[in-house]
Amino acid sequence: MTNQYLNGLFSENSAFRGLFNTLPNLEINLESYNKITDEGIISLAKNCPQLRRINLKSCTTLSDRAISFLAESCPRLEDIDLSWCDISEQAIFSLAKHCPELRKVGFRSCYVTDRCLEALIANCPHLLSISLQWCKSVTDVTASAIENMAPQLENIDIRGCEKVSSQGMIRIIRSHPSLRSIHFKRCDAVTDEVLEVIASNCQNLRKLNLRGCYRPKSINGQDNLTNAGIQMLIKGCPQIEQVDFAWHSYLNDETLIAIAQNCKEFQSADFSGCINLTDISLMKLSELCSNLKKIILFNSTNITEKSLNCLRKNEILVKQY
Repeated sequence: MTNQYLNGLFSENSAFRGLFNTLPNLEINLESYNKITDEGIISLAKNCPQLRRINLKSCTTLSDRAISFLAESCPRLEDIDLSWCDISEQAIFSLAKHCPELRKVGFRSCYVTDRCLEALIANCPHLLSISLQWCKSVTDVTASAIENMAPQLENIDIRGCEKVSSQGMIRIIRSHPSLRSIHFKRCDAVTDEVLEVIASNCQNLRKLNLRGCYRPKSINGQDNLTNAGIQMLIKGCPQIEQVDFAWHSYLNDETLIAIAQNCKEFQSADFSGCINLTDISLMKLSELCSNLKKIILFNSTNITEKSLNCLRKNEILVKQY
């Protein structure tokens, strides 16, 4: 995909020109098309005023200028992914000002600030999904803004946002019982207290990513996460389908058996680095979780072919790296 190709679609002689102007639910995926520049997106925006969803992930040649023009020209935009784009808070301010119907936003590894996210959250009351992976400037200020928005949020992804505290996470969770997907990967502030709040408020939770969150003896000389916390979470969220507990070395068989007994919709898990797990719990998962499809294991030293063969016999994909 290039600027020339887009310009051809929207030229006066193109049979598609009028069509793009009138399509009511237009969705465009331009992920990783690095030959498209601001001019191409500006041309697209001029000719697609009804645009609802656009994926610009990894379009690294775009700037704030293109996104600002897109926001002004396509006020009905509902879904935009700008992950890995070289944009600043100016682009987010433009979206906040011109696109009040936004429902899903993705800003992974973008330069965004609390200030522009506050504006976006305040002016886009229908947001259902907010993805801020590795946005290093995000703090509890954004968490407070999310806390004060309408309680319909379904997905929050703050992987690698190390400046968000436990209390910031708790404010988000308590105000959004509708959450179905929570990604706290590599967030040091996750504690048993955070898990307790999830268990008490998010009974419809489907996906949970706590990869790399375990920090032994990290808080007041105590582990930040324990088997008791995970078990409490599992019992409070029986609809959970997918977890990533990679590198939670404390995790034991009792906790996995709790998953098997309480989570009948359980489908996939990453237990890499969970060195205390044994064949006992994996076989129990295989026995009780009829929807289980995939388990990832790496450096799981106490797992043997006995349980692996049992999993494979039940057509469960086992990945070992």
